[in-house]
Amino acid sequence: MKFSVALEGDRVFAFYLKALKILEEHEFFSLQLYEHLGFKPAWSTSFLLAPFSKKVRIGVVTVPCAFVHPLYTGANALVLNEVTKGRALLGISRGAFYESVSQSPKNRLQALVDTLEILKALFSKSKKGYQGKVYSLPKGRALRFRYSGRPVIYGGSSGPRTISLLCSFEIVDGIVVDNLWNPSYVSVVLDAMKKGSPKGAKELVARPFCVVVEEESERKRARKLAIRTLAKYLPKLVDGSPMLSFAGITQEAFNIDEVLENFCAFGNASEIVEQTFKMFKSGVTHVCYGLPLGVNPIRALKILAQKVKPHFTE
Repeated sequence: MKFSVALEGDRVFAFYLKALKILEEHEFFSLQLYEHLGFKPAWSTSFLLAPFSKKVRIGVVTVPCAFVHPLYTGANALVLNEVTKGRALLGISRGAFYESVSQSPKNRLQALVDTLEILKALFSKSKKGYQGKVYSLPKGRALRFRYSGRPVIYGGSSGPRTISLLCSFEIVDGIVVDNLWNPSYVSVVLDAMKKGSPKGAKELVARPFCVVVEEESERKRARKLAIRTLAKYLPKLVDGSPMLSFAGITQEAFNIDEVLENFCAFGNASEIVEQTFKMFKSGVTHVCYGLPLGVNPIRALKILAQKVKPHFTE
């Protein structure tokens, strides 16, 4: 059982330092930073945090591969892996928030495939090159610096076909499903993973929104925060996903209670412990609590670290 936290690029640097300190003290697996267009670049924040990390992996996730050449992504990931002494993490997906640059890129799935193929070539130091439909890599030495090892790589998707495709790449260590908090949908994901990688051995990471209710007097305020977050992010990250229809949720019949239950770790410490237990029991191997964490995110993170995580042991 692994625990991580994912944060958005909308905070001052001191906030990330405080969060990392808590994760270090309580032995979380990783701190994941969203590389969402229009927010602070996650690479910059990751490199600044790296000297303060001794045990926790630091990673850039949801890299919008339809806009970023994998040579650039791979180079950054390898340098981050160097400065973290082998504790870097990289999350690749088709990306979101493309409207920030007034574009809707085509061939996002092919860009994802080309990105993984080129990362595989870079990390294995292959000189064969790669000819893709969106991205290519010439033959010869692509990176002009020495490197060893590679980061942990997660592929992100909630759709079964894309999940199977991601799992067909040996370089992908695990599948991350944003907003996955419905134990029943886990079986759909696991089936898709098995089709792509019959041998298994890949992690399944649930990365739900998370709002911790610190005091019962704050429950209404926390609920409003959760609803605002869902309204902002859900269309970007889950629109068109079978997770919605699987939960019986449609735009025409949008029940906020059902949305909270299926996509957000919401409640006090005891409630989140119960929800987390159900996710692990269903087959998830790694839970990454996502933004906004709570009305006071640092206090909420301390609750997750001190009152939720200790209930679970390997």
